[in-house]
Amino acid sequence: SMHQAQRAQVQERLARQEATRAQMVSKFMEDVFSANGRGGKDVKAARQRTARELLDRGVDRLAADQAVTPEVRIDLLATFGTIYREMGLLDRSVALGRQRAELARVAFGEDSLAHADALVDVAWGLSVMGLAEEAVTAAAPARAALKRIPSTSEALATAWVRYAGVVADAGARGNLALGLAATAEGQVWMARSENLAAKSFFHMNLGILRLQGGQLREGLDELRQAMALHDAMGPDQRAKSFAIESWLGAAELYNGNIDAARSRIESAIKSVEGTEVATEEQWVYQGLWRWFDATGNLEDAFRTADKAVLRLNQLPVADLTPEMVMPFKIHSRAAWRTGRIELALASLNRAEAMWAHSTKSLPDPKPGNGQPLRYGQPTFWVGAYLAAGRLAEAAEMLEVQRRNLADEGPVFSFRTLDYHLSSIELGLETQDRQRARASLDAILKQQLNPESARFYELWRLEVLQARTLALEGQMQQAEAKLRDFLKTIEARNDAHHWSDHAARARFALGEVLMATGRVNEARPELRLAAEVFRKTQVAEMSLDLARSLEALARADAATNDFTSSRNHAGQAKAIWARHPSLSPSLRVTAK
Repeated sequence: SMHQAQRAQVQERLARQEATRAQMVSKFMEDVFSANGRGGKDVKAARQRTARELLDRGVDRLAADQAVTPEVRIDLLATFGTIYREMGLLDRSVALGRQRAELARVAFGEDSLAHADALVDVAWGLSVMGLAEEAVTAAAPARAALKRIPSTSEALATAWVRYAGVVADAGARGNLALGLAATAEGQVWMARSENLAAKSFFHMNLGILRLQGGQLREGLDELRQAMALHDAMGPDQRAKSFAIESWLGAAELYNGNIDAARSRIESAIKSVEGTEVATEEQWVYQGLWRWFDATGNLEDAFRTADKAVLRLNQLPVADLTPEMVMPFKIHSRAAWRTGRIELALASLNRAEAMWAHSTKSLPDPKPGNGQPLRYGQPTFWVGAYLAAGRLAEAAEMLEVQRRNLADEGPVFSFRTLDYHLSSIELGLETQDRQRARASLDAILKQQLNPESARFYELWRLEVLQARTLALEGQMQQAEAKLRDFLKTIEARNDAHHWSDHAARARFALGEVLMATGRVNEARPELRLAAEVFRKTQVAEMSLDLARSLEALARADAATNDFTSSRNHAGQAKAIWARHPSLSPSLRVTAK
C-alpha cells in the first residue's frame, strides 16, 4: 500500500541519516585518539593515564567546533561521557551528561528521546558515584518525558529498560521499594528492546534488588540471565562483565554454592586486574572479601580489603567520588574482625574525610550530605564501636540506623536483619535482656530461611539466639541449640569452610558449660575455639582469641591447673596490651 511505501521510505531515510551520523562520530573519535601519534583506538589505550588528556582535548575541540550538528554533538557527548565513566572519572561523565541533556532539550524538546536518554545517563553516573537520592531526582524528568512520548518503538523500549536499570541501581543503594517499582515499569518494555547491554544491566540490578530484599533464588536467576545476555554480546565485551560476575559470585555464595561463587569472583578479578582503573577493582575485591569474610578466612579477607584501598589511595584527590568510601568501610570491618581495632577506626575516619571532600561541591546537595557519613550510613560504625567497646557510641549509631530504616518503609531487607543482629549483640554486651530479646523476636517473626536470608547470617543468628537464652538464664535450651548447631556444621561436606562459625558456637557453649559448673566439659570447647581464632586471625591482635584464652584460663584455674591458667591468662594479657586505646569495658581479667 501507499502508506507502507511511505513508511519504508521514511525508515530508509532515517537509516541513512543514522549511518551518516555514526560515520561522523567515528571520524571525530578517530581524530581524537590519533592525536598521541600512535593512531590507536583500542580500549586498553583508553585506560592509560594519557587517555584523560586526549579526552579532555577532544571535549575542548568539540566545544569549539561550531560546524558540528546538534545530533552529532549529542552522540559525541554520549561517547565521551561513556569513556569517562568507564575510566572511573564519574564527575566528568556526569558534567557531560548534563551538558548533553540541555543541548537535547533545546534542539529536540523536553519530551524527546534524546533528552530522556541524556538524563538517564546523568542519573547513572550519580548512582555509581554513590549519590542514590540525587540519581533518583535526576531520573524523574526522564521518566516523565518517556511517558509522554507517543511511540512503541524499539528505541523507546530500550530507553525505558535503561531508565529502569538505573533507578534499580540507585534503589539497591538505599530504597528497595523505589527500585522494584522502576523495574516493574521496565519489565513492560523488555520484550520490545533488542539492546543486549541495556537488558543485561536491567537484569543485573533487578537481581541485586532481589538479593537485598531476601529473594535469594530469584536474585541468582536474574544475575545468571544478566550474564547470559552479556555473553551474547560477544567475546570483545567480556572484559566489561566484571560487575555482573562479581554480583553473580555473591548470589552463588548467598545460595550456598561456595565453589561456583569463588570461580565467578576470580573470573571478575581477572577481567580487571592489570588495568589502570582502580575504581573497577574496588568492586571485584569487595566480592572476594565477602567470600573470605563469610567463610571465616578473616585474615585473607583483610588482605583483600587492604589491597582495594591501597589502589584507591593512589588516586588523585580530584578523582575521588562518594562511592569510593565503601572499600574503606569494608576495610574497617575486615580490620576489626581480625583484631586491628585501631586501624578499623582509622579507616572509618578516612571514609568520612573522603565523603566530606567528594560531596562538598555537589550542586543542590540533599539533606544529609553536609553531615558526617556515619549519620547517613551508620552500619559499619556499629560493628567497629562494638568491637572497640565503645558501647554508648554503638547504641547511638544503632538508633540512627533504626531511623534510617523507618524511612525506607516496611520492607524487611538485609539492612533490617543487620540492624537487629547488631542490636542483639549490643544487648548481650550490655546485659540488656530486653533489647536482645526484642530484636531476636523481630527477626524470628519473619520466619527467615536459606531462601530469604544468607544462610551464614542465619547461623550467626543461631549463636546469638543461644547466647540470648543464656542471658535470660535458660541454660538448658541454650546448650541444646548450640550443640544442634555444631552438629549441623560438622555434617556438611564443606565443614572446613565454616570453622569460624563453629568456633564462635564452641566459645558460647564453653561459657554456658562454665556457668552451669561443668568445667571439664567447657575446657575442650574453649580450647578448640582458641585454636581456630589463632589460625584465622592475627593471633597477637585478636580480641576473639584474647576472650577465649581468658575463659580458658578461668576454666583451667577451676580445675586446679594453675600452670595452664597462668599461661593462657598471660597470652590474653599480652594481646590486650597491644590495644591500649580500647575501652576498659572490654577487659575481663582472668582469675
